[in-house]
Amino acid sequence: MSILANIPVIGPLFSSDKDQLLKDYDYIVVGGGSAGCVVAARLSEDKNINVLLLEAGGDGNTFAIRTPGVYFDLQMTEVDWQIRTRPQKGMGGRIGFWPRGKVLGGCSSINAMLYVRGDRADYDGWAAVGCDGWAYEDVLPYFKKSEDCRIPSLSQREYHGTDGPLNIEYASGGDPNPLTKEFISAFRQVTGITNDDYNSGDGYGASISFQTVQNGVRCDTARAFLFNGEKPAIRRPNLTVITGAHVTRIGVENGKTTGVYFRSSPHGTSKEAFMTLPETFIPVREQVILSAGAVHTPAILMYSGIGPQDHLKSVGIKVIKHLPGVGRNLQDHLFVGLAFKEYQGVAYTSRLLDVARYLGKYFLHSTGPVAGSPVEALAFMDSAVNTSAQNGRKRPDLQFHILPARVTKQAHYAKTNVNPIQPELSHDHGLTVFPTLLLPESSGYIELSSSHPLDDIHVEPNYLSAEYDIQVLMDGIFKCREIAKSQALEQYKLEEIIDTTIPFPPDSPEYVREYVKRQAITVYHPVGTAKMGRADDPMAVVDSRCRVFGIEGLRVADASVMPRIVAANTNAACIMIGEKVADMIKKDRQKS
Repeated sequence: MSILANIPVIGPLFSSDKDQLLKDYDYIVVGGGSAGCVVAARLSEDKNINVLLLEAGGDGNTFAIRTPGVYFDLQMTEVDWQIRTRPQKGMGGRIGFWPRGKVLGGCSSINAMLYVRGDRADYDGWAAVGCDGWAYEDVLPYFKKSEDCRIPSLSQREYHGTDGPLNIEYASGGDPNPLTKEFISAFRQVTGITNDDYNSGDGYGASISFQTVQNGVRCDTARAFLFNGEKPAIRRPNLTVITGAHVTRIGVENGKTTGVYFRSSPHGTSKEAFMTLPETFIPVREQVILSAGAVHTPAILMYSGIGPQDHLKSVGIKVIKHLPGVGRNLQDHLFVGLAFKEYQGVAYTSRLLDVARYLGKYFLHSTGPVAGSPVEALAFMDSAVNTSAQNGRKRPDLQFHILPARVTKQAHYAKTNVNPIQPELSHDHGLTVFPTLLLPESSGYIELSSSHPLDDIHVEPNYLSAEYDIQVLMDGIFKCREIAKSQALEQYKLEEIIDTTIPFPPDSPEYVREYVKRQAITVYHPVGTAKMGRADDPMAVVDSRCRVFGIEGLRVADASVMPRIVAANTNAACIMIGEKVADMIKKDRQKS
């Protein structure tokens, strides 16, 4: 199905010709991803300013991006940066594969479309470490501002918005698999947690998953903030969007941001050819906002001479500003796939007749497995080792991603992790549950391999270097087995698929520990590499208004500013960050 990623739905939505550029701009947004599209759209609401949005990838107007159920086909294509980690000691030397969105919408255009905000303690924790204005009550209005929640049954509507551009629906068009519903019942039966809205400030509970989908079409931030609506932002005369623009560095003189350097680079351009392309410099009058994500934002800062001075010198980059925290504090979620055979025949399969039925439901009613991410439900709870209590309140450290289908090659991640992990549906009926580590104690870093912007970026997450992380995932497997054997799921006679190459009894802690080390993979949620904090924190990169310390006119708005990872899939928080940073810029402008 890889051809799907390159089929355009219609012609190009706008010109990507850099000849349309003005001589300078009030604001330049680097990276048209989950937060960058939000920032550009919100800033350009003021018709008195000019905004430039630069995106290295294309416009993303393809069948595979627009159609939720085939999102897995986007990995290892031109819309994916195809990042790889260093070999991970805690995983037996395995190399992690990190899909990162290289397209308008960024990771919101290639992800599983799960909309999860996190627990109120996530954001109160940010405020407690010096991020003034980022407590839960401070950020809730920005979550609501983006949201157009189309789930009428929610019991806590005061936590949701209905006027925003970002459409939120239940998985599968509100028509999930019966097995999904029964797993939710089983989770509640075993844990006693009954909350049905994990986006209400209480991050515990289980529910059909909230997804960024609009009537069976992916609602990424490019679609939501740039292209949708009666008067889409993309048509504003004061907003210029350039795709295929690979930003190489930020211009800085005497501690002040002067503009952005980029090269127009078609997909597949070689390193040698890239350096022969003309470099364009666009001056900025007010500010540059970096929204290139937790990998490329710190990389661009370092290419610009902003970062740990010893590292910059080691790769031949002139030091403009010594900020030792750039690229540090890297955090990510991990999960482990646990697969079960299902004998009632209700789970999704890849049999031709079943696929034809799914497609019929999709094209006729915008429902069924093609109309949403196959992750039809999510559940959140405490592990047996949760130590996250702060001011008397814990936040969940264990999550379950629930797919009512078998995942082929599920027992072979250790062999295939260098390649894209594609959740292809098996011919057999089954259930796959991914116990997920939400609050990792392991942390890592990102460094440059050279001063060349096309050379590999060194990614070292240090996965499973903390015993706590292993214990959470082990407990998640034991808890998942308990849920699978519960009365609510008894009719399905779920049978776990065992990895027979592990030389320990499946019920033993030794088996489960080895299984975690062999099978754990990223959930694609890297954060924290340009963290927000107080001026007296030597590892902080930006202040609580997301301004880079020591550099006038430079801000960061993406996952890299998170001081610690949220107990949730991270895309919703990234969109909120984009909303809040744009609002802060507007308010600062009004004061000046």
